[in-house]
Amino acid sequence: MDTSKIRTFFRNWILAGTAGTFVRTVTCPIERVKIIIQTQDLSPQFRELGIHPYKGFWDCFNRVRQEQGLLSYWRGNFANMVRYLPSVAFSFAFNDLFKEYIAPESLRSVSLINRLGREMLCGALAGFSAHTLVQPIRLCHTLMCADVSSCRVFTGLSNCILQVYNHYGISGLYSGYSCSVFGMSLYRSVYFGIFKTSKYYAESYYGSRPPFIVMWPLAQVGTLLAGCLSYPFDTISRNQQMSLYPCGPGGSQRSLTETVRQLIQSKGLFALYKGVSINSVRSVGSSLVLVLYDEIQFRFFRSKEKDVNSLVTFEQRQYWKTQIPGKGE
Repeated sequence: MDTSKIRTFFRNWILAGTAGTFVRTVTCPIERVKIIIQTQDLSPQFRELGIHPYKGFWDCFNRVRQEQGLLSYWRGNFANMVRYLPSVAFSFAFNDLFKEYIAPESLRSVSLINRLGREMLCGALAGFSAHTLVQPIRLCHTLMCADVSSCRVFTGLSNCILQVYNHYGISGLYSGYSCSVFGMSLYRSVYFGIFKTSKYYAESYYGSRPPFIVMWPLAQVGTLLAGCLSYPFDTISRNQQMSLYPCGPGGSQRSLTETVRQLIQSKGLFALYKGVSINSVRSVGSSLVLVLYDEIQFRFFRSKEKDVNSLVTFEQRQYWKTQIPGKGE
């Protein structure tokens, strides 16, 4: 890989991380409520502390503020930033890197299915690569957000990592990895695949870059579909990780099959989609990250390059018109 590609990779990493950090901080309260509702059925805290289960989004949202305070909405936000910054940054950077080899911009005369498949493969590989790197931090984010006690069990990200590692070792930090990495690979494949493919055809239709009012709905459709398809895997992996709480003697990790069995026994198949409506609202932030990243990349790094390419194409077209009889007049 040459120096220019390395610079491009890290430039894309910084752009995606900056956009993602801002959006995630704003939507952190929604994220925490979603995780609480998603994991409350198998959370030991509700049984041990006698906490009455939350009935829905607004019940959880109001009770969290009343019982834990206003700032508790951002509990685990630092872990979320440490997780999300490299996760989304590496996902976008890896996606652009794989795209150069699997679905380059020079690839034009291919079918819709071919293009969509290539874009989805790039997204899946990017999701797998990025998620593998940040899995331990994602675990800590889940444990810290799902903590509903008035006194925090984990004082911070480093404390959470140390407690899990001391009692369960490396395997504890990668609890629920198989299910979560599959879900993230599926999510990123649909997330990037639909947006990148629809963007290509939108640019062909408009003859130039489509406006924001067109790009954002395209991103939102892909984000919603990706979230709904991958949500059961996210629910299973997070509930599997809840077996690590509280860290102490005699604790044991819950297996994947046992987690699925307990979830279905508690609420049926609906348990796998518990909190999906909240996730759909939160998806607005994810689609904005996708569009903002693409917009910033175009405005500051690609616009001049595309303008030069367009000029060359126009000059070539004018030249060839003069070489064909009857076309130069």
